[in-house]
Amino acid sequence: MYSLKQSLCWIIASVVVITGPISLIIWYTHNLYRERQKDPSFNVVAIVQKSVDKEEIKTEFLAELMGLSYDKPTNLYRFNAAHAQKMLCDFPPIKEAKVKKIWPGTVFVEYTLKKPIAYLADYSNTAVDERGVIFPVKPFIAPKKLPQVYMGLDLGIEQTDLLLNLETAVRDAKLAQDLELESLCSGAGHSRLVKDRLTAYDSGSRDCVKLASPTAVSRLNEPLWGQSINGKRWALAIDVLETASQMFAGEETSLVYIDVSDAYNFSCGKRQIVLECKEWVQANQSLIRVILRLAPEHYQEQLANYAVLKNYLRQQQKKDDIQVDKTIVVDMRILGLGLMNLSR
Repeated sequence: MYSLKQSLCWIIASVVVITGPISLIIWYTHNLYRERQKDPSFNVVAIVQKSVDKEEIKTEFLAELMGLSYDKPTNLYRFNAAHAQKMLCDFPPIKEAKVKKIWPGTVFVEYTLKKPIAYLADYSNTAVDERGVIFPVKPFIAPKKLPQVYMGLDLGIEQTDLLLNLETAVRDAKLAQDLELESLCSGAGHSRLVKDRLTAYDSGSRDCVKLASPTAVSRLNEPLWGQSINGKRWALAIDVLETASQMFAGEETSLVYIDVSDAYNFSCGKRQIVLECKEWVQANQSLIRVILRLAPEHYQEQLANYAVLKNYLRQQQKKDDIQVDKTIVVDMRILGLGLMNLSR
């Protein structure tokens, strides 16, 4: 049997035999890694990209997003692929991206671009995808023939409607309370209650004026690329776009513009959806520009009515012997009626 001293010696020797080579390997690998970080032969010299949509972003721009530069080469051992992938995914036109290292000096990028369904007319050079995310178009995405959607974002329509509703409520409440105060017998408790309510309404009105300050509204004049549009106007715009695209599918009819900025206007008489489409008449090589004014509550039915009416308009256009382009405004907000205004 081994003594305690011998057993300890065997244990120490076993640890040295096992950990010694491992420590040597770790030390060698660490030093090799540090040496290669300084070795210019491992600098990034190429970026290979693959776009799922076969639309490619300029390589120079991808390099800038990933923090790569021709003037200051980056060693591939120092290049953080995970961080570069996050930077690409945070870029608004890119939907998803993957970044890989290919030794000795190549970065491989595979990405998918967002697919625009319309241009957002509230801002310049801005498109929107099916999820409502807005992003810049040029010079990242090739121009496409898509309709424009105007929602009133640049004017702060949502905030304006809120202000109008609150201000009207304040006026109505004051008038109602004044009438009530005059009609009822004067009482200290009741008068105090009415006074407190009016004070609360005045306070709400003042808060509303603060929200409507030019500084607050001016912030809406710049697009927040990468952010999502939401709310009832966007839901309505998407539904109108899908419905109209299906009804206007074809080479002879094209959807140009959708305006839902007044769809929920506080004034009932101003509520409308405005659509612009173009009808191409092959017989005499002429064009009909049609502007439709629809009621937000019945626009689907009114679009179906226009699908019938446009056949009549096209037949009338064919009767012209010469090529004459026309603009027709059709107000269909009243059910069962279509008021037309023709101009050349």
